[in-house]
Amino acid sequence: MLLLFKPRDAKYLGTGKLPFGSFDNTAEWKPITNCLEMGAEQFPDKTMFRVGNGEGEIIESYTYKETNEWANRVANGLKDEFGVKKGDKVGMYMINCSEYVASIVAIHKIGGVQVPINKDEKGERLAYVINYSEMVALIIDPGSLPFIEEIAKDLKGLKVIFMTGDAAKVPAEIGGIKTLPFTAFDKFPVKNPGVKVTTHDMERCMFTSGTTGMPKGVARDHGGVVLTVRAYLQQQGVRSDDVLMSVLSLGHANAQVMCLFSAMGAGATAVFFPRFSASSFWKWAAGCGANCINMLGAVA
Repeated sequence: MLLLFKPRDAKYLGTGKLPFGSFDNTAEWKPITNCLEMGAEQFPDKTMFRVGNGEGEIIESYTYKETNEWANRVANGLKDEFGVKKGDKVGMYMINCSEYVASIVAIHKIGGVQVPINKDEKGERLAYVINYSEMVALIIDPGSLPFIEEIAKDLKGLKVIFMTGDAAKVPAEIGGIKTLPFTAFDKFPVKNPGVKVTTHDMERCMFTSGTTGMPKGVARDHGGVVLTVRAYLQQQGVRSDDVLMSVLSLGHANAQVMCLFSAMGAGATAVFFPRFSASSFWKWAAGCGANCINMLGAVA
């Protein structure tokens, strides 16, 4: 099916292209990670994403090939050693970091359902999200450890926890739940996992802030991601030479779809910072070369 709505009549001033096409024909749609895999073959040394610290300094950078291979290691590990299968929920409770990106892509590749958790959630609400989503695995950063320890006795069905940071500081278990360093994935093969995933498969269960009670899980399929990426690339004129920046959490749809996934779809570069700084925002943007930025109303 050809989509009828067209981009606004705007002249693109850059030299970039859309190496994977304009996504106008839904019959040709594939999950957005397919663009990463093609990028790893067509321009392996191009920067896929970078990560900055809380002071605005870029501290990590990954090419399309490196991103794809790292995500494949995580995907193959989740699938082959830890039994995560298509449709299983995998949670992420972290601030923005490179492991967050690798985890999102890995979960997509094996047909799992990512469950990003708002870092503001704690106690009863955090336990509710973990239990209600029925996640089988959870990926956390060191700063999240105390909050998981606090509720570990109330968690049901969670089989394994992976923690980023210094492997020597990762406990063997949290409340009886097996816990491993994120580096445990390093031993797995870099080949694409080969799981058949379509645009009709569910890719995400993202929880709302729960204004009228507990957070509500909102499901979305891979086709919804491609639809939004298509609209964003066309309306904003994003192309392969662009640098997309986000200071919003990767636990939020804005940072995921309008930065990470849109960068993948355009063969462009994404940059993530772990926090927003009103005084340094534009300095950080200039420093990382960003020319496409998304904001929420509260940030603007």
